[in-house]
Amino acid sequence: MSEAGGSYAVFDRIEMRPGGREELLDGIGEDFPYLGVRSEHDRYADRAVPWHWHQEIELFYACSGSVDYATPHDRAVVREGSAGLVNANVLHATNATGGRRGANLLIHEFRPALLAEPSSRVYRRYVEPLTSATSVELLVATPEDRATRGLCEAVRRSFETFELGGDGWELRLRNELSEIWLGFLEL
Repeated sequence: MSEAGGSYAVFDRIEMRPGGREELLDGIGEDFPYLGVRSEHDRYADRAVPWHWHQEIELFYACSGSVDYATPHDRAVVREGSAGLVNANVLHATNATGGRRGANLLIHEFRPALLAEPSSRVYRRYVEPLTSATSVELLVATPEDRATRGLCEAVRRSFETFELGGDGWELRLRNELSEIWLGFLEL
């Protein structure tokens, strides 16, 4: 049985739980806690995504333009070809920078349990140390940095896996996300 891969969710605003800033991410299922998102900043009011948080990890790749990512204790301008990670449960906001139209990101939104069962050794050794590190809000890899160039390319390729789909795409994507996770752990 062949399964189609990803068709990206595209939003022009974000939905939040009443009375707070927790984003409601429609489309993340319990059977595969993942959502592929194409974030086109030109679609948002003022080309900005307001302060919000979600329990999912946000792994992103800048396709075009540049975007300012902000968390309570960190800030980075993410340029075309760069990749990054916003930790689970971290308040963050983004806005297009440079005045140029066409700031676009591809985003993997996934719950940490996609990488490993929460009761497993893999989760305790490799997932939880990063997701529970409150000091780690935002990590960015750039193609100019020799140490992170390969990580940027791996993130870019992971979106191809999502887009192509086919038999086993979920396993291939989870494996790629695990490798990328290890790369960010090393940072």
